[in-house]
Amino acid sequence: MSRFLVIFLSVIIAVKADISPLDYWRNVLPNTEMPSFFMNHLIDPDLDVTLLAKRPLSIRKGLAQYYFILFGPLPSKEHILSTFFPQSAMYPGTKMDEGTNFTRTMWGNVFVPRPEADAVPFSTKNLPQLLDHFSMVPSSKEAKDLKQLIVDCEAPNMVGETKFCPTSLESMIDNVVSLMGTHDVSALTTTINSTKLIAQHNKVVYRTTSPIKSFPDHTKLIICHPSPCAQAVHYCHTNTKYKGYVIPLMGSDGSTVNALTICHHDYMNFNPGFFEVLKMEPGSQPICHFLPENHIVWVRSDQIPTLRTVSSGGSGFQF
Repeated sequence: MSRFLVIFLSVIIAVKADISPLDYWRNVLPNTEMPSFFMNHLIDPDLDVTLLAKRPLSIRKGLAQYYFILFGPLPSKEHILSTFFPQSAMYPGTKMDEGTNFTRTMWGNVFVPRPEADAVPFSTKNLPQLLDHFSMVPSSKEAKDLKQLIVDCEAPNMVGETKFCPTSLESMIDNVVSLMGTHDVSALTTTINSTKLIAQHNKVVYRTTSPIKSFPDHTKLIICHPSPCAQAVHYCHTNTKYKGYVIPLMGSDGSTVNALTICHHDYMNFNPGFFEVLKMEPGSQPICHFLPENHIVWVRSDQIPTLRTVSSGGSGFQF
């Protein structure tokens, strides 16, 4: 290899390493629109990484450690009723629980450029360094949450599941492109259209409207949930037994929502408490849940035009 080529490749690698998360998205996914929530809340061009540990982080009341892992500890009853529902209830005109909330589940987290994110890899063996990095007291709830995050990320995949926990936007993009086998992907989030500022404690009553759309059967959906950490870390997973929908809703305050919704057909192993709270016969039908606005679903772009309207009858969807 010539000396010139070595120098040229070194420059390219250096530029790639120094590129911002936003520019990395634009370069790798030139045809993919970044969700406005990411642009407005998770990208901070003036971020001082040395002050990351001092950023205030708040989490919506009532949430479990992982908001949509259904096999572990049971979230609060309030959270279950505000987010989960049986598939048979998913039809136009359904009144959702009064606690239903589509706004973000946390405030204050932000994407860190990959070089800084990779400086201390998220792993069990690095937990002491991570606690020091984020100025966490080992006995604090924040430290316990961080440890649980790492444990969940390192746990073996369930049958039919693939998961990864990106600690940077660049890592998320690379994993998505690898799993999808293409750069032609779309990033989808729940969208809220309101002229009012919806505070996290406000309760709006929502009813489903129409048309409700579904992704084709067997569509690969990669779902990324934010984790409770000032540095934006996501728990991303895909499973062959997920099915996705886009459900429109109207709020009592006049707001409208297009809610990304996931129905789990792998419900046989769910925590039985979900069925009890939802007043369902265990294992009788899929359990569905809305995704708040700060959760993201990745899908191949060629699947978007094939979203189909789901017909409904008096007792729910017809599949």
